[in-house]
Formats: sequence, structure tokens, C-alpha cells
Amino acid sequence: MKKLKFSLLLFLLISASINVYSQNDGNYVYQENFDNKGTWPTGSNDNRILNVYNGKYHFEHKRTNDSWRVSTSTFNLDTSKDFDIEIAVQKISGVASSGISFLYDFKDEDNYKEFGYTSSGYFRVAESKSGSYSNLKSWTKSTSIKTGNYANNKLKITKRGSSVTFYINESSVYNTSFKSF
Repeated sequence: MKKLKFSLLLFLLISASINVYSQNDGNYVYQENFDNKGTWPTGSNDNRILNVYNGKYHFEHKRTNDSWRVSTSTFNLDTSKDFDIEIAVQKISGVASSGISFLYDFKDEDNYKEFGYTSSGYFRVAESKSGSYSNLKSWTKSTSIKTGNYANNKLKITKRGSSVTFYINESSVYNTSFKSF
């Protein structure tokens, strides 16, 4: 069993719901419907506003540069087995070219994988290994992404065997070999 820390890397005001599903035993390993605060940070400061309400996690990023990450608690996910990770995001406002990403297979600050998109219609898959960041799939235009403010997009990662497939709104956009940290 491997510890997996699920993180969101967010650059603007969004709301989200999250599901992690294990194909082998048919159970959710983690599911977040934001029906209460749970372990998610809330509050306001000069950098951001975080709130849980109306079944969504609202994140307002106040800075015009730099990123911000919000993390849940750590949970176990056996990455030797098949799984699905899914997040639904609604961008409410902000810069269209700024990325909205989630980090998965998160070992630590220097070792993680990332799946992200922009509200202007681009996505990427990237990873950080020992602090060295690289794109597995560089920013690529996709008609699967719903663009603009108030657009709802569902990002999903599906691991089957040694293959991992990335979906945006149920459309496959990228496939690669799965290599866990």
C-alpha cells in the first residue's frame, strides 16, 4: 500500500468535487462531496479565500502570479491495482490562460504527477521527479474542454494494468505507461 496525497493546484476561483475509485474491489478509496468542511482548510488571508458550501469547495486565488496548492489528508491507494481518480471543476472567474490542475501519485513536494487544463481550452500532463519538473504531454489544445467562466469540466485518470489514460469530460485526451513513485 502506498500513501497518496491528493492535492489541488489552483490559480483562480473554482469549485470542485472529487472521487477516487478502486476497480479491483469496487469501493471508493476516497470520495469528497463537500457536504461538510472535513479536513479541507478554510479561511481568508492576503493570498486566498477558501470555503466549503453548497456541496463545493470554493477557492479564490487573490495573487496575480505564483501558484497555490490545497491538500487533503493522506490516504492509502494501492497503485499496483487498477483505479480511477476523478475531479469535477467549475471555473467561476480569473485569467483564462492560468492552469487548474490536480496532483496525484503525490509522494512529496518534489515527487508528484499533475493533470491540468486552462479555461481557454488547453491541457497538460506533467511530473516532478526529485524536484525536476517536466511535461509528459505539453500544453495541447482540446475541444473536450468547456471554456470560459462558469464552465464545468470533469478530469479523470484511469489506470488499467500498466497503462494510464487521461480524460476530459469523458473524452480520452492522452495515454501513457503508469510508473509509480
